[in-house]
Amino acid sequence: GWTHVVATYDPQTQKLIGYRDGARVGTVDAVALDLGSDNFYVGFNANGERMPDALVDDLQIFDRALTAEQVKILARSLETGSAGPVLPATSPVTVAADATLAVKGEGHVIQSLAGAGTVALANGAALTLAGGSDFAGKLLGNGLVELAADASLKRAGQVTANVRFPERTTIDGAETPVLVTEGTVCLPATATVRLPSPLGVGTYTLLKGGRLRLASSDLSGWTVEGLPSGTRYKLRVTDTEVQVSISGGLALIIR
Repeated sequence: GWTHVVATYDPQTQKLIGYRDGARVGTVDAVALDLGSDNFYVGFNANGERMPDALVDDLQIFDRALTAEQVKILARSLETGSAGPVLPATSPVTVAADATLAVKGEGHVIQSLAGAGTVALANGAALTLAGGSDFAGKLLGNGLVELAADASLKRAGQVTANVRFPERTTIDGAETPVLVTEGTVCLPATATVRLPSPLGVGTYTLLKGGRLRLASSDLSGWTVEGLPSGTRYKLRVTDTEVQVSISGGLALIIR
């Protein structure tokens, strides 16, 4: 069967710690490694000799030394399919163009998301984006992305994941649409839409999803900011889109 193996190294303490199936099995002190220039081998030793009778799968490399508790969470994920939170909520995450970040389980929180790679959310997975996003890659799968009040995914490419906006969120409509996904978009009862000024007369799609789910029966709790005084607008929600129509005169919100 498979064995979950983890090695952590802290350059501050110069300790190399080994774990097997979540349990600590050994520590080597005073190890001087240059993580920026030393070669890193997987499945081979420093002489280029392949490990006999062994296979390597689900390789993960972190930008810091995991704690013993985090190693246990990772080991459990092989059995339960739920990795639980590993990165601290203050972590900025960048997914390179040729990389895939696989998300399993709930409770994952990251500070920001950048890069042009792929984030794959497994069924039942939940990832909370606590801050801004410059992510231009793909958000795939049918898991859930939860956005904090000032987070957005307006630069993202292909999106199939479900997305939830929090209550009292601010939706920056400087570039529309703000979000297009094949998944479900969960909309709050209260939100502020911030539009650029001047904005020409017409109808603009703010959000588009395979399905929209409203926290209330309509958008009466939504407001629009940024338009010149007296500008007339209408917020409208269909089964798949939230639209704003700009004309002139008095402000009106309808469903």
